Amino acid sequence: MSSWFQITLPVDSAAPDVLGVWQAMAGGASFNATATGVETALSWRVSLPSDPWAASASMAEQEWLLGRAGQAVPDARKRLRGFVEQYPRSKGEDFAINSRSQAQPEQELALLLMQVEGPVSFSGRQNVLVQVRELAEEARRFVQQVEDALRCYAQIETFQDGVLLARTSFSWTGDVHATSSRVLRPDQVVLHRRSVDAALQTRIGWIRLATHFAQSVLLVSAGLLSANPVLIVGGFWKFFKDVLAEWQKLQAVTSSQ
Repeated sequence: MSSWFQITLPVDSAAPDVLGVWQAMAGGASFNATATGVETALSWRVSLPSDPWAASASMAEQEWLLGRAGQAVPDARKRLRGFVEQYPRSKGEDFAINSRSQAQPEQELALLLMQVEGPVSFSGRQNVLVQVRELAEEARRFVQQVEDALRCYAQIETFQDGVLLARTSFSWTGDVHATSSRVLRPDQVVLHRRSVDAALQTRIGWIRLATHFAQSVLLVSAGLLSANPVLIVGGFWKFFKDVLAEWQKLQAVTSSQ
């Protein structure tokens, strides 16, 4: 049985988990009343194989992804600041061409800015603006999800071979209620603790990403030629996503060696 990590959010349309750990699902305003009588708004579910070694290995892979994301987020902010410092105010097209020697996130941000600001066709510019607006909307949904994660009651469940092992329900302010469907082996107790920790670390990772992203928009955007806030938000969000994907790809290559 394969593993999966799923989070159901109290939204009509969920933004993907840019940290690369959870499959994000939309769950409406609320669902499932807990044993405490409080409606939960966030549901984290971890499903693991029956083999203890395989289950532990699956958890380790997601923990590694969270660790890489923790390194990628401040790296993205630093690289974005460096990009803006190099981006010429009047020669965006030349910079886009010269940026081909740089990493892909820098290349694509330069191209995006050039297509909006440079001498491209009206239809081409309109197509890019549609893409930028979609990215800006995705960034807005992500920030909303972070706010939900900060204020909402949550529930974390761990399954092994399709059977519920344990459930921990809590508010992010500290109220905790834990239950188990059976007598657990020590390794199963550890697995559930790791599931809870993965949810907590994801929340921390989301907060850090939202903070670094917002600070970049406020502090770094002044160095760009464009004053279009939608372009700045959409372009910067794409840059952060691209840097995170770059780190995740590097992790996948490292793991396969």
